[in-house]
Amino acid sequence: MQEASTSNGTNLDKTRYNSGASLTDSANEIGKYANDLAIEREQDTEFLEITVVGDGTVGKTCLLISYTTGEFPEEYVPTVFDNYAGNHTVEGRSYPMMLWDTAGQEEYERLRPLSYPGTDVFIVCFALDNRASFENVTSKWLPELQQHCPKVPVILVGTKKDVRNLVVLNQRDGKKLAKKARLSKYVECSAKSQDGVQEVFTSAIMAA
Repeated sequence: MQEASTSNGTNLDKTRYNSGASLTDSANEIGKYANDLAIEREQDTEFLEITVVGDGTVGKTCLLISYTTGEFPEEYVPTVFDNYAGNHTVEGRSYPMMLWDTAGQEEYERLRPLSYPGTDVFIVCFALDNRASFENVTSKWLPELQQHCPKVPVILVGTKKDVRNLVVLNQRDGKKLAKKARLSKYVECSAKSQDGVQEVFTSAIMAA
């Protein structure tokens, strides 16, 4: 895979690591992929495994594509499971990472946790212009992670930071929730402008 080096020393893979499973696949195909994925992740010790969860359309896929390619996808392409590879340098040390994208849709609630085994740190996303996605962090996402992976650290990420005229939540809201839920970190970012994107993955590495 081709790599590009950013100014802070981060090496980013320019291609997607695995096409994963999409919403057009059958339930059986998705289930088989998820089972194979769980086995593979539990056996893999080479990479730092980071799994991104959150409501649909909050920008999880955009965050991962922006980080790994430096580009912002203009079209919304929903996914069930997908993965990307990257290397991130923190304090002079390079961390090879496997980044896992998941579906936020309710119809995949039974399949989604199959991708959780082997995760070293979770990134829970909500959109700063969507209060419902923020409320679902405490009503849905944190309970789900607590049920399946209670000892894995979690960082909270507010996405779509660039859409300031539509933002209904502020930094204080995110920090308050992170503190109350005893999460490792709260970060805001914009996948479109890339503001805060590097900090998201630096924080994930430091929390793992």
